Amino acid sequence: MKDNTMKKWQPYKSLIEQEIELKKMRVNRDRIEKPILFDDKLEELNYKLQNYNGEMITIQYFNDGYLYNKTCKIKRIDPIYRSILLDDNSKLSLENIVDIID
Repeated sequence: MKDNTMKKWQPYKSLIEQEIELKKMRVNRDRIEKPILFDDKLEELNYKLQNYNGEMITIQYFNDGYLYNKTCKIKRIDPIYRSILLDDNSKLSLENIVDIID
């Protein structure tokens, strides 16, 4: 018996535009809106940042429709640009931080 699996799915690969749109749909399907932080959560985040003592922490942040976790140390907090410089020389905007896990 001959395997017709490749022939079976070949028509779906024939239109390049269709494949591109299907990829976009898969990516957009899992996106979420930016979480809204209430005042008590903002105060808690502010407290954790003010009392940070140089240990490894996990920061949960929002970027382009997804939530990410990053475990790192904070090098510097920049209040003027409202950002955090991390030990791997990456920057996170304070507006994108959702949670800080000790």
